[in-house]
Amino acid sequence: MKQSLLFVAMATLAVCSCGASRTATQTTTQTTTTTTTTVQPVPSKGVSSGPEGKVREWQADGYKIDGTRTMYDKLVAHYAKLDANDSLVEVEGTATGTEKADARMYCLNDAAISYASAAKSIIEGGISRQFSNFTESGIKLMGAYTQKVQSAIVPFLKESVAVYRDATKNGKPVIEYDIYYIVDENSAAKVRKDAIDQALRETATEQIFGTAVDEWVKQFVRPTEQ
Repeated sequence: MKQSLLFVAMATLAVCSCGASRTATQTTTQTTTTTTTTVQPVPSKGVSSGPEGKVREWQADGYKIDGTRTMYDKLVAHYAKLDANDSLVEVEGTATGTEKADARMYCLNDAAISYASAAKSIIEGGISRQFSNFTESGIKLMGAYTQKVQSAIVPFLKESVAVYRDATKNGKPVIEYDIYYIVDENSAAKVRKDAIDQALRETATEQIFGTAVDEWVKQFVRPTEQ
């Protein structure tokens, strides 16, 4: 009788142990599953910078691009050039024409004006800081310098990416262009130096500003950052 009772007790203990083991296993499995489950982030749909943002902006404004490359491809190549060489800077030109060729030519001229204006601002700022009174001589010098830079910089403006759209002006069809050029400031520095030397001689201001402008004319011109 004692042996029977002992056998029953051992069997009961075994069953309880198995049940506890299964419960522990299930708990462990559930805990592991909960720990390894991750929630994927929702990608943003509001890209507002980089090539994606610029392409979205152009497309929203109705711009198109010539050739077989997409706007995105052209912009990526454009940014890659700028990022690879610190001496390269970006200059934008916008214009309207009745034909593509006309609009492109006007864009180049607009970019040259933008570059010359930015170059003028650097020297103008230097003169204003160093001299208490920006005299008529300084105004004449800046006018001559700006005109010379504008004319001389054109061959150094290399078209990088251009987009256009059809529009109307005064009831007539026109083409609007937005073009980004790249200029190498190592080459453009000589253009600016020649321009300021000529302007100093023509305005007879060499004795007044000659030494001071030498440093200012060497500074890189970055129109799209001003």
